[in-house]
Amino acid sequence: LGSADMKGPLAACIVAARGLPERVPATLLITTDEETTKAGASAVAASGLARRLGLRGILVAEPTGLVPVRGHRASVNITATAEGVQAHSSTGKGRNANWDLIPFLAEMRALSQRLRDEPAFRDDAYDPPFPDFNLVIDNYGTAVNVTVPRASCRIKFRRSRGLPPGPVLEAVRDAAARAGVALEVSAEGEAPELAADHPLVRLCAELSGKAPATVPFGTDAVALQALAPCVVMGPGDIAVAHTPGEQVSLADLAAAVGADAGGDA
Repeated sequence: LGSADMKGPLAACIVAARGLPERVPATLLITTDEETTKAGASAVAASGLARRLGLRGILVAEPTGLVPVRGHRASVNITATAEGVQAHSSTGKGRNANWDLIPFLAEMRALSQRLRDEPAFRDDAYDPPFPDFNLVIDNYGTAVNVTVPRASCRIKFRRSRGLPPGPVLEAVRDAAARAGVALEVSAEGEAPELAADHPLVRLCAELSGKAPATVPFGTDAVALQALAPCVVMGPGDIAVAHTPGEQVSLADLAAAVGADAGGDA
């Protein structure tokens, strides 16, 4: 675990679990790769051991300011790749892959704007109400005097349960076909979302004293919901996550554990 927003909530969970009475069953599921592939959570969810635990609910520890999060968005990861021919650019013998990728990028820019503007893509239960459609471009370190042999872009499309991905992915595939670029699409599981009156959500709201909410980011709940209903909740502030000042205060950690939990731990 390489970030404070993950290590802090994990430490709070361990200390809180140690402070529980013996009659209270609790299991710690510690995963890896949440920020990238979610392979750890997927492996846990698929394991026979985890399924035999008979879990009744899962608390996914993330920095929510101890607000119980009942739902969040799930990702579809898209990669479009154009192939060219590498050469010294002065010779005129190469073929720059960017010229094939650019028409696709132009259509993705227009699609991104549609996702923000058109009511059909909105989910007002989330803030912001429009889905995430973030694009990163890669020329793999090609020097400026070399025709680009490979150009690709990666798109993270985050959507809530209320937004079916089909129409958006169809638009992406059509654009890729028109531009003649190769396309890879990898979707996470369904976006997790519990009703506001779900028993686990109500319990977390009662214990925290905070109203349940939804958030625009994603967590391991995408995979872990296959085992049991999930609420995302933990100390810290998502606004400082992935920043140079990423941190979880000691006061937040203490509040997450509770005054009576953990003893001298």
